[in-house]
Amino acid sequence: MSRLAALPLPRCEVCDMEIRGETRYTADTARAVAGRYGPAELWLCVGGDMLLTLDTWYGAETIFALCHVAALARTEAGRDALRQKAARLRRDCGAKITVLQNPVREISSTEARALLKEKKGGDWIPPAVYEYIRKEKLY
Repeated sequence: MSRLAALPLPRCEVCDMEIRGETRYTADTARAVAGRYGPAELWLCVGGDMLLTLDTWYGAETIFALCHVAALARTEAGRDALRQKAARLRRDCGAKITVLQNPVREISSTEARALLKEKKGGDWIPPAVYEYIRKEKLY
């Protein structure tokens, strides 16, 4: 589904290097991707809740050195907290962070799966992904 979602995105590639059944830290993955793609600009997309704790992750300094972090707010109320945290990480850690102005859909994963089961929700996911979900009867 990730590959289907990425198809219309120019210069975007889905990498499956973490599908190995073993623990892998984001910093290790960032090093491996940087080694594979050399001087390419790497972006790490995270939900806002992850940005709030990113500086406590194993190898956070490696992540900040190798990746531009894009944070997506999960709620409108959380966007200000993200901006404040991003400013602190830029100042204190030299991090490259963008808080995206994404449209927020305040819905839980349980609610999203229930909608998909009812054959609803196709307006908020890429059409190819929605068709795959319906074809494979995933929810």
